[in-house]
Amino acid sequence: MKKYFMVTIAFLLFSLPFYSQKNIVKFGFLHNGGTNYGFTYERSIASNFSLLAQWGFVTDIIFDTDNAESFQVGSGLYLEGRYYFQKEKDLMEGWHVGVNFLFQDTEMEDDFSTEYLKRKGFGVTTGYQWIFLNHLTIDTMFGLGYSINSTNIKNLDNGVIFILGANLGYNF
Repeated sequence: MKKYFMVTIAFLLFSLPFYSQKNIVKFGFLHNGGTNYGFTYERSIASNFSLLAQWGFVTDIIFDTDNAESFQVGSGLYLEGRYYFQKEKDLMEGWHVGVNFLFQDTEMEDDFSTEYLKRKGFGVTTGYQWIFLNHLTIDTMFGLGYSINSTNIKNLDNGVIFILGANLGYNF
């Protein structure tokens, strides 16, 4: 997971010198197979484009073919490039569409075994971001994706995932 954290730092540092006019720091959740609760950083790189990265704590409830349930915890990283459709709205406000990539690393350990799940995926999202009082933001998003799983849990296949998220933030 250290390499995912380093990728996030590199992503943020790489975006700093670009033509940014605004930044938004958010906290919220993102459900994309597992649920990622974490901090999000969004930075505009042009009048209609922004880059977004979320790093956080992941929880995942998995049912295998025997209908046995396991609760896994770990960490996750979510990256997204967004296009905003606004015309008379503020920068990074209004309807948006984006392409995303996700990485999640979770595991459950008990006295008898260790189950792990490493999930990588990509998808497309859309949503709306509101800006209130010039600094407070609410961001909602939903979409579809495809996950590629590496796991020792039997019969947990790759497949289509639903993406749903909400964040509360501060722009500056």
